[in-house]
Amino acid sequence: MESGDWRYFKPFFLYLPAGLGLLIWASAHASMSSWMGGGLFLAGMISWTLLEYGIHRGLFHFPARSPRMKSFVYAAHLAHHENPTDIRHIFAGLSTSIPVSVVWFLLFWALLRQWSSAAVVLTGSWAGYLCYEFIHYSIHFRAPRTRWMRYLKRYHLLHHYQDETTRFGVTTPVIDWLLGTYRPVSAGASLRAQPD
Repeated sequence: MESGDWRYFKPFFLYLPAGLGLLIWASAHASMSSWMGGGLFLAGMISWTLLEYGIHRGLFHFPARSPRMKSFVYAAHLAHHENPTDIRHIFAGLSTSIPVSVVWFLLFWALLRQWSSAAVVLTGSWAGYLCYEFIHYSIHFRAPRTRWMRYLKRYHLLHHYQDETTRFGVTTPVIDWLLGTYRPVSAGASLRAQPD
């Protein structure tokens, strides 16, 4: 399977135009300053890092007991650990990301009590989500060009090949650090699958 097969990039084709449309709608229907809009957008991006960590640690590495839940966890994430370079397991499907987006939007609306503000926060979280998808894809399919991307690649691959109970952050290790699952990246650690 080609890593450049465009059908796997559906999140970008949906959330980029939808996010731009939501931002245009929100700016036309809300009376908020640029600073307020920028702050809400940034809050959305930060909220994504919390969601990314929570889903990765709490759901994707959930110690399932029932066969049905084991099957769900495997399909949702553990298949990716089994074959990290299979593009079919890199991106979240729209059948997952759309319901998560709806719940996330309703949560923002319940907190902010204003549709336009919730829409701006949601677009910020979509921006964070698309950064996550791009970084995760790049980690597994591209040679890193910057020091930060080399660090993130090493950090994530250590999660895959050294310790699946730590290093849940893909876009940033900050939440790992805050919640006690951060481990330093040592230069000598193996980034290859260990034999059974």
